[in-house]
Amino acid sequence: MNKKQQRRLEKRLRKTKLGRMTGRIFITPAVLFLAFCSFCFAEDPPILVKLSSNLKLQILLDRAGYSPGEIDGRFGINSRKALSAFQKFNRMKPTARPDSATLKLLDQTLDQPLLKYYSIIDRDVAGPFVPKYPKDLQEQTKLPRMEYTSVIELLSESFHVNPAVMRKWNPRAKFKLNEKIIVPNVVSLDDMFHRHTEVGDVTVFVSKKNWELFVRNDKGDVIMFAPITQGDNLAPLPLGKWKVTKIEDYPYFHYNPKLFSRPNKKHKGGLIPPGPNNPVGIVWIDLSLDHYGLHGTSAPEKVGHTASNGCIRLTNWDVFRLSTMVELGTEVHFIK
Repeated sequence: MNKKQQRRLEKRLRKTKLGRMTGRIFITPAVLFLAFCSFCFAEDPPILVKLSSNLKLQILLDRAGYSPGEIDGRFGINSRKALSAFQKFNRMKPTARPDSATLKLLDQTLDQPLLKYYSIIDRDVAGPFVPKYPKDLQEQTKLPRMEYTSVIELLSESFHVNPAVMRKWNPRAKFKLNEKIIVPNVVSLDDMFHRHTEVGDVTVFVSKKNWELFVRNDKGDVIMFAPITQGDNLAPLPLGKWKVTKIEDYPYFHYNPKLFSRPNKKHKGGLIPPGPNNPVGIVWIDLSLDHYGLHGTSAPEKVGHTASNGCIRLTNWDVFRLSTMVELGTEVHFIK
């Protein structure tokens, strides 16, 4: 990690709930003894959740760096794209079918369980939460923040999983402080803050035909793959080579109705405040192409399925991971 990346990461931590957590913990000998006893004798019960073949495949793909988008248990278009890309970039025939050879290669990570326990901590429940937002973008410009709607939405997004699947795995959970819940054993959003790895010079590629993004390092290896949403026929992807000009965490969304393919003539526009439910999510990666960027979303379940107004949309966890790999000047190729 170079000095610029280190400073940017430190700044990001200060702007997030992770960086805002403060306070001192005073440890006495009695506390140490109790902690030692708890560590030695307390054991988590075995996880008895039965995973479908589709859920298993999605978790394995996510851990291999080939995002299936939201882990939802469906072998849909995003899972097929991720599987086909994994096969292609590992010199296998890209059939998009989970054949035995592909599963064997993916199963190399099975030394770790696919599910794990997670204890809900203070910052998970700290909020503030906003149960409901207006769909009207003009109304959203009047709000102070665009935070999560609930603890379960926050945790589901952190672990890349659909909230309905999270509830199915934890039917009795109330998602309260110190409660242990079952989650996918993937690199969570919190983990990404602390596991920044040196990737060297990278190039980002966005495929117009396949609605996918992948990142190659300076050796030509694919180190990230993710499904995307791009513009419809009224705002098609402009092919060419561009560069990253800015990386902004928790951005405001500059709502300009005139830039929309189907503008609301009654809207004046304005600034929609930051937050994970902001239309551009938790990260905006600006490009040397007017009005274009790579960004997150408030609706991860729609990535890869519905068109945008021109920009490239990823899930919040995928765009955050991408933002740890790129820097100012990184090339972004829009390819056919």
